[in-house]
Amino acid sequence: MNEQAKRIKQVMKVLGMNSTKFSDETGIMRAALSHITSGRNNPSADVLTKILERFTDIDPGWLITGRGTMLAVPAETSGDLYDQNRQDVSSKQADGMGTNEHEKKKKIATKMP
Repeated sequence: MNEQAKRIKQVMKVLGMNSTKFSDETGIMRAALSHITSGRNNPSADVLTKILERFTDIDPGWLITGRGTMLAVPAETSGDLYDQNRQDVSSKQADGMGTNEHEKKKKIATKMP
């Protein structure tokens, strides 16, 4: 049996799905999935794509090559933090205020009756 087919079977096991349910969830034809899991056929790029589109937590690198872990690691990278900070800065710039000016306005507003 192909290594990708073994990983597909692992995914099914982890998700607690039989081949019918997995086929229905992914849109992979039942016969095609049966041929893959039995080792008769190798999974096509279309099959792998359908799995990855439906189960976005599956790491594509793992499914295709076997490297890494089954589940993708949550994106807590500096790039994501950069995007969030950039959005915060952009919204402050849009109304013409920097952080200090926002803080001053908040303090003034809370002191007013």
